[in-house]
Amino acid sequence: MTTPPSRRGFLIMPFDTRFDWLRDDIIAAGRSVDVAIERADDIFAPGVLLDQVLDAIDQAAVVVGICTGRNANVFFELGYAWRSHSPVLLAESKADLPFDVAHYRTLIYGAPTPALDREDLRARLARMIEAAVTARPLPRGSRLQSAPVVKPATRLSADLQETGRSSHRLVITNTGTVDVHDVDVTVPPEVQMFRLITDALPVAVLRPGERVRLPALMSMGGGPSVFDIELSGRTPDSGAVTFPVKISI
Repeated sequence: MTTPPSRRGFLIMPFDTRFDWLRDDIIAAGRSVDVAIERADDIFAPGVLLDQVLDAIDQAAVVVGICTGRNANVFFELGYAWRSHSPVLLAESKADLPFDVAHYRTLIYGAPTPALDREDLRARLARMIEAAVTARPLPRGSRLQSAPVVKPATRLSADLQETGRSSHRLVITNTGTVDVHDVDVTVPPEVQMFRLITDALPVAVLRPGERVRLPALMSMGGGPSVFDIELSGRTPDSGAVTFPVKISI
């Protein structure tokens, strides 16, 4: 049975037999949370190995890295992985972590943590692997089991646009994700030089992404050059909503 991309991991580590036991524990920890973890030598397809490694990192739902020994290839591949992952890191001691990596959470498996306590090591690894898989977005090639749910958000915005020497228009846009009903505009009484010349208010309903253009006139006579107007409306769930908008002339 082929492992889906959403449950596939990639292990970055030195190719050294003294780490074989650690590799076995990492694979076992992944298997316990239904994540299949592979290493570069598990890739059997023809092609350029480096390209295949980088592609495997891109496709992986979780990346695990062994930092022990400060291996140059390991940190090169980890640097690439950090673009889109928060790798699960292991090291024998903190001395294996360069200064720009030391602040990342790392599972230290050597002293003072008993290296022989492998059952505890696998259990902690399993929790970290599962957390990394859960936190990361779906990798390329995965399919959503159901359509994403759009979070409801109510938002109206407005922009004053010049259409002639003294004529303007106020463009009101529903930039949220829900319908807004009875959309209206309130202009402070002290702002006498700004006047909407429309009978389109209130707008019965403004749907997400929709906009309405309201003609406006600017008259001489002074007054503030920057002022606030208020957009208002109502939604079926939230009731009355208002949004202040700053207008600059």
